[in-house]
Amino acid sequence: DSNVLREIADACNLCQLERAMEMADTLEADSCNEIYEVVPWFDKLPCRLERVHRVLEACTAPSSSDWTRFDLEAGAGCFWRRWDATTGALHLILSWVATGSMEQVLAYYRDADEAEPLWQGECWEMRCQHAHGASFQRWLQKEYFTGKTTEVLVERVLCDCMDHDR
Repeated sequence: DSNVLREIADACNLCQLERAMEMADTLEADSCNEIYEVVPWFDKLPCRLERVHRVLEACTAPSSSDWTRFDLEAGAGCFWRRWDATTGALHLILSWVATGSMEQVLAYYRDADEAEPLWQGECWEMRCQHAHGASFQRWLQKEYFTGKTTEVLVERVLCDCMDHDR
């Protein structure tokens, strides 16, 4: 049983949340208390896994005809756009390949304020907060069309989705 607990902890540390949950479902009832010794936030695992599912669902390529797809240069990614006729709101789904190493991308997510100089003045007042498998980032940037300063708020969920069905 201690090997299973160690495997669950490893899966959690690798953000392989579905794999961790599947292994946890096989534990005996008395082992469930022991899991908190190796994964103190284990009670939050179902909520974190649900958040990952919501993100995967929200980022699925749209299939309805009211969405328009635009490809970015050199295969760097694409985005879909849809105008909400009722509210006039613009809905965007972005999909792109991050440049740099995985270490650089993770460092940016972790400490955006440290990465601010890399944006060469395009973004400023970058801030990050992290909790329970999510990162909330905030920064200011010029809005390209009007030139006005815009506040950007982003919630990011870091997960290894390679163990997911999709």
